[in-house]
Amino acid sequence: MRELRERHPLPAGRRGLPDADKLLAVVLHDAAALRGHAAAAEAEGSN
Repeated sequence: MRELRERHPLPAGRRGLPDADKLLAVVLHDAAALRGHAAAAEAEGSN
């Protein structure tokens, strides 16, 4: 999973992303993808 997260970083925002890309972000980055980019950086540091 870590390798996939590195290859598919969390997008800066969800607006304009296709639904499939949003889903991938949620699968790879968990709730951080729903909260936004700043929260994702915190989540990555805790893994």
